[in-house]
Parts: sequence; structure tokens; C-alpha cells
Amino acid sequence: MASGVVLVGLETADQLASVIGGTSGVAALALAGVTARQSASRPPAAAEEGPVVIGPIPPTAVAFEPRRALRERIDAARIAASGGSVVLTQLLTGGGGVGKSQLAAAYARDAQTRSRHRRHRVELVVWTDAAGLQEIVATYAQAARTLAVPGAVGEEPEADARAFVNWLHHSERRWLVVLDNVDNLTETDPWWWPTSDTGHGWVLATTRLRDARITAQGNTVDIDVYTPEESAAYLRRRLADAGHARLLDEKTDALCEELGHLPLALGHAAAYLVNENITATEYLRRLRTTTLERAVPAEGHGREVAATLLLTLTAIRDHDGDGITHPLLGLLALLDPAGIPEQVCTAEPTLVHLTEHRQHDVEPDGGDGTLGPVTAEQARSALRLLHRYSLITHEDNGDGPAAIRIHALTARAIREQTASHTPAAARAAADTLVNVWWRETLLDRRDLIATLRANTTQLTAHSSTALLSPNAHLLLFVAGRSLTEDGLYRLAVEYWAHLAREGERLLGEEHRDTLVARNNLANSYREAGRTDEAIALAEEVHAVHARLLEDEHRDTPHIDDILANLNTLALSYLEAGRTDEAIALEELVLATREELRGEDHVQTLDARNNLASSYREAGRTEEAIALEERVLATRERVLGENDLATLTARNNLAHSYSAAGRMDEAIALEERVLAARERVLGRDHPDTIGARETLAVWRDISGRE
Repeated sequence: MASGVVLVGLETADQLASVIGGTSGVAALALAGVTARQSASRPPAAAEEGPVVIGPIPPTAVAFEPRRALRERIDAARIAASGGSVVLTQLLTGGGGVGKSQLAAAYARDAQTRSRHRRHRVELVVWTDAAGLQEIVATYAQAARTLAVPGAVGEEPEADARAFVNWLHHSERRWLVVLDNVDNLTETDPWWWPTSDTGHGWVLATTRLRDARITAQGNTVDIDVYTPEESAAYLRRRLADAGHARLLDEKTDALCEELGHLPLALGHAAAYLVNENITATEYLRRLRTTTLERAVPAEGHGREVAATLLLTLTAIRDHDGDGITHPLLGLLALLDPAGIPEQVCTAEPTLVHLTEHRQHDVEPDGGDGTLGPVTAEQARSALRLLHRYSLITHEDNGDGPAAIRIHALTARAIREQTASHTPAAARAAADTLVNVWWRETLLDRRDLIATLRANTTQLTAHSSTALLSPNAHLLLFVAGRSLTEDGLYRLAVEYWAHLAREGERLLGEEHRDTLVARNNLANSYREAGRTDEAIALAEEVHAVHARLLEDEHRDTPHIDDILANLNTLALSYLEAGRTDEAIALEELVLATREELRGEDHVQTLDARNNLASSYREAGRTEEAIALEERVLATRERVLGENDLATLTARNNLAHSYSAAGRMDEAIALEERVLAARERVLGRDHPDTIGARETLAVWRDISGRE
């Protein structure tokens, strides 16, 4: 480690810099000294009331085509492949837009209905977007907590998810797990495909892939476009339900043929017919003469979707009095097709983007001849308009974390049409995701956090350069930090390693954001138990910081990054048993925080807490107690008695009292912690359970009841 670095009091960005580069908050939690926790047991819903359902099953498409012949083929293949039983993995394979997800959703809904009858009862239905490992882990971990699966203690989602897969393998309950959109073989390890040794489970997966690693997982059924009869039946039912059956004429079959019998394209066309009140003949004429030649060629059925999309966008333009549907679609197309929170469309950064990029031919809404700023109400109206034309699916109440869905093929066609606007839309989407992440009350909203991460993953996949130039966007750091905070350490290592490589490529090896990503990678190594790699990388980053500090004559705006790196290094030394070196660094960090921020600043309190935890590790218990008493007194005064940070400080002090043999004081404090956590978090929260278990152990040691 480089030595002799002097840290001076320089003004830097406060809260945002801490979120980007700091690790002190994570360190405070990691060293809090809470004993092992176990989720409280709570029984699942009774079978008579229907199955336990985990994950948002997509709503039934308007005028859903049951495709009975195809379903009979799926059922027959399922039984034949399993030797007469119904226990196996099945894959629905096919190109985009052919209706794989809707078929899988129909099976999931059928399982819910059958579960109300004793015959063929299914007791558990799990639906997960399987585009990435994050989504699978989040859903499985949620299931483990809901079902109180043995071994799922609520601390690390990946461990809980693995416990759930193991539980499924041996469970006597009948279950259905749907893995929708398995299109990333790098992330979707076959281990995450559940199996059953009791004969009661069924995995149904949808994928566009025909890779041998996918098809080896189970019985494969190819899903193609509608038959001509199904296409015509779908259009008849869709228009009859809307009271427009008369619009289907002698050109209906030709229209279906022109669109390749693709369910997605037919859905676009049906919505257009209803909303524009035109016949199939007129739609076919418009399709051929005004849009088909302009459609962007794409693999599979992309051309048909692009053609119907262009025609629909032209129609929507005439109904969009606010001029915002096009830029809104461009933003949504960069996000996760499986689910986007409605807040993304109504948050301030999105509204600013829509205001700046609205169509210029919209009539002014003010008396001064200018357009006013776009409002949340206008954004919601635009969502409903897009929903009516079947370009998106929008849950009217907008409460769920996945209130908005857009088909992946539709999103691709939109991106191809709006590529020139991608950088601005990407930065606006990133601003909005950060806004939603911080604005929402995320306590116990792991579903929303998982959705935000999935949207971040899609956004960076489509626009990584825009989010890394000229500097890395804050969203990239918030998303990475959330992986660590949720205990997804292996995924965090992969995430930070990728971001560090991208930073080196686009920004340079010594750019501030690259160094922050490398330091966070070192911290993730430490969290994942790869201590030697953590130390080596943290020391490399520290050496660069020392050189830059010297080159800039110690006049650097990045002091928070330097302190965060020293904190990572200290924690890594502590993990390696190099306690004296860790304490020396933490004392330096604390002294600098006090100089820069003052005695009561949150970063100073975190640094003081971390040093106290290291003192306790080193057996310097009284020094730890002195520091923790100061931290607790300050948090109570500044944040209040029941703030979560105050409860953590009180818990830490109780553990130090216990280490010092002051059991009466330890028990009294932990009783206060338990009462407050029950009141604030609820009786079944993992932190509440941890306090209850700790208190029981201490009472037993002290000979109390």
C-alpha cells in the first residue's frame, strides 16, 4: 500500500458523491454485529382459496386467441415426453411476436382456475421474466420468503433463491414455474431451471433461441404464427367485441396474409381498424401504399411489425393533442419490455424530456402562443392512447411495479425508427429511474427495486455509450450499489467488472468514474469472499489516487472517492486479519471526515461506526463503546428515536455492551431495538427477527426467562 498520503479539507459534492463512491453505509451494515436471522414461518394460502401466485402474470390480451390445436399439441408432447405423467420441462420456442408469452400466461391462469377444484390442483404458480439472472433471483427469493422455505433466512436473495429451487425439487405440492423470455444463456444458468423428484412440478419456458444448451433443458414445442383460420377468427372476435364487425370485408384474408399471420402485427392492425373506423380493404390499401415501403427490414417478422407500427404512429399523431406519444414511446422502447413502473412516465425528468421533444405542430395551449410544460396527467393520457392502439399494455390503476408492458418486437421497431433521438431519451430515462429509485419508499419493495434494476439493464444494453459519455450517469452506480445492498454479491462482481471495463474503454483508466467502478469492484470482491483480489485491486486504485493527488498538488475535487477507496481497503484488510492496518486507515478516514464534514454529518457517523466495529473486532471494546455511544446520541438527536439508522446504532452498541460483559445494558438496549423494529418494520421483518433471536440468546446466557 502506498503510504504518506495526507488528506486535506476540500469541498466536494455531498450526498450524490457519497452514493456514487462511498461504501461506508454498506460497511456499517456489514459490521453491525447482528446475529444470524431466519424468516418467520407463515403458512401459504390454503389450496381451497387458490394457489400461491408469485410474480406478475401478464394480463390476457384483448380477444385472446385460444389456439386450441396448438395447445393440444403442447399437452400431447408434454405427456408423451414424460412417459404418461405430467412432470417435465417444456420450452415454447419461436420468433418474436408469435404469442409465446400469452400461451404461457394462459397456462398459468388455467392453473389458478384448476386449483379451485381438487382434481389437477396446482398449489403454487411462479412467473418470472427470465431475461436476466437478477429477475430470476428476485422472484425465487420472494417465493422463498412467502412460503417460509427452510434455509431462506432473508439476508441474501441468491441464497434464498437456491433454497427455493431445492425446496421445489423435494416438494410434495403441485407447482408450475414459468420462465418467460429465456434469451440470455450467459446469465441464465441451467441450475436455475427447477426440477422435481416427486412428480409434482412443471417448468414452462419461452424463448427465441434454438441453442442446444436451451433445447437440452426439456421437451421443445415450436410456436409459429397463427394459421389463416386463427388469424381471421382473431380479427372477427376483436372487432365484434368492439362493436365494429362490419369493418371486416372481402379483403380480410388478404390483410392477414399481408401481415404474415403474425399475432403482434394483427393486434396492431385490429386496434387501428377499431380506432380509425376503417375497413380491412382501406387498411390494406394504406399499408401497401404509404407504409410498407418505408418499413425497416428486420429479421423474422420485424418488417410486418415495422409496417403496422408506422401506420399506427401516423394515426396516433392525429389524436395526440399534446404531441408527446412519439417521444414517450421512444423512451419506453429503451426500457424493460416485461414491465415498466408508471412512475417512470410521470416523474419530472421524463416530463421535461417530453416537453423538450414534443411534436412541433401541436397547437399552443396558452394564450401567449406557447406550449406549457407537459404534466403527469398528460403523460398518463398518452399512455392510455398508446394502450388503445395496442402499442403498449397499460394497467389502468398503475399501481404495480410492472404497470406498463411493450412487446420486445414493437420496442425494437420503435428504436429503429427513433435511433437519432436515443441519446437524449436514454439520459432522460436514466434521470427518471434514479428519481424513482430515491423518491419511492423502497422498504420492503423488493419487487420495485428488481424492476428498476431490470429496466436499468435494458437501458444500458441499448444505450451504454450515451450513459457513459462524457461521464458515467449516476444510475449506473445506484444500480450497482443496489446489488450489493440486496446481497447479490456474485452479480455485483460481474456488474462492476463490466462497468470498469467500459469506463476504461470510453473514459480512460484514470477517469474518476472508472476508478470509482474499480473500487466498487474491489468492495464486491470483498463481499463475495474474494479478499485477496479485493486487497490487490483496492491498493491499485489507491496508488492511482495517491499519484493524482500529488500531481494536482492535493487540490482534488474527488476526496470522497479517495476516502471510499480507503474504506474498502480497510474493510478488506480486516477480512484478511490485518486488523492494525485496517484500524489505521479507518482512523485516517474518520479524522478527514470530521475535518471535511463536521462531527454530526452522516458520513462522519458512518466512519465513526466503522472504526468502532474494527475496535470491537480487535478486542478494544471500551474504545468501541465510547465511539458507538457518540454515534447513537447523535443519531437520536438528529434523526429521532425510531429512524432505521438510529435503530442500527442502538443495535451495534448493544452488541458492544454484550462483548464487554455488560449484559444488563445490552439486554435493555436490545429490548428497545426489538420494540421499535416491531413497530416500524413489523414482526416478520428479518431485522426484527434477528433482534428477537439475539435477545433470546442473551436472556438465556443471563439466566433470564
